[in-house]
Amino acid sequence: MKPAAAVAATTRRYAAIGLLTIGYALLAVNGAQAATTFSISFSNDDSGQFASYYPSITSNVLAAAQTWLQYFSSANTTIAIEIEFVDDTTTRSGGESLTSYFVTNINGINIFEQAAATKLRTGFDQNGDSTPDLKIQLGTNYLVQALWFDPHPLVRVDLIPSDKTDAMSIFLHELCHGWAFNGWINQTTGTFPGDYMSTFDQWTRFDGTNFFFVGPGAEAIYGGPVPLTYGNVFHVGNTSPRPGSDLIPDLMNGIVFTNAWRYYISSLDLALCADAGVSMTNPPVLLSHPHWVNAIFAFDIACPFGRAMRIDFSTNLVNWTVLTDLVTTNATMAVSDPAAASSKNRFYRVVLP
Repeated sequence: MKPAAAVAATTRRYAAIGLLTIGYALLAVNGAQAATTFSISFSNDDSGQFASYYPSITSNVLAAAQTWLQYFSSANTTIAIEIEFVDDTTTRSGGESLTSYFVTNINGINIFEQAAATKLRTGFDQNGDSTPDLKIQLGTNYLVQALWFDPHPLVRVDLIPSDKTDAMSIFLHELCHGWAFNGWINQTTGTFPGDYMSTFDQWTRFDGTNFFFVGPGAEAIYGGPVPLTYGNVFHVGNTSPRPGSDLIPDLMNGIVFTNAWRYYISSLDLALCADAGVSMTNPPVLLSHPHWVNAIFAFDIACPFGRAMRIDFSTNLVNWTVLTDLVTTNATMAVSDPAAASSKNRFYRVVLP
């Protein structure tokens, strides 16, 4: 997710990020106050070869899970997450719910959702108490050679080494597969193995050349059918000439994860999850990617098209000044503040009318 915020104040809703002298601190999202918790276990490491990584993996996975939870309506339950080490030079990472849950039958087709999402919403444990709900796989070479573990994964301000991939971003991505981005559709032909499909498959269309997600919420955010990755369709975006090159920077892209870069949950990711049946809170405005461009502070804001908003700044979280008014014309927009460099502390909020 984008560690952005929706902070209740009178009759308006706010989203906020803050700039501190130590770096960037993202304020917590005021999502559902659920009692959902998460547990972490490890498998396929009987000798304890990777035990030294357990604390870092645990802190980053839990931060990623709590980040997602801010946008979900969830039950009083515990989601058990298994981290499975894969001794395979070709495996990087993977994520999935360990089983599925029947939702409905439409025209003779049985529709199933990811059981991890079912448990998150209802507390019902399809797997049984002794079985993990969701699994994240980690290739051992990828773990040792490529991943960097954020020491402050909920704040996300520390410098990522230029030759490393942000593990927090990876875990956000793989958890999304466990919530919604999964199914049984053939990823090159668009066919199915039987009379069943997932809630994600239900909205997937193949035109003979390319795959698209046509859920109403996702189309409203993107402005039309959302291009899915050909051959890797539980992701968004493609390299040109296939459609969706604009989605390669998205957390759920199926093309590349760039080193030294943090990925955040987008409003589009949330919309796809909602279309796939994940129970959401009110769609938030998401703020992320605080950065400097030529000595000017900037951040990204994600929101459905055509949303009017006002962006304020403060140096003390008490007195606020208008930075700009805008109407969103894209799913993600950049906002800059040339005066930020002169402030010791600076905080930002979005006011939604």
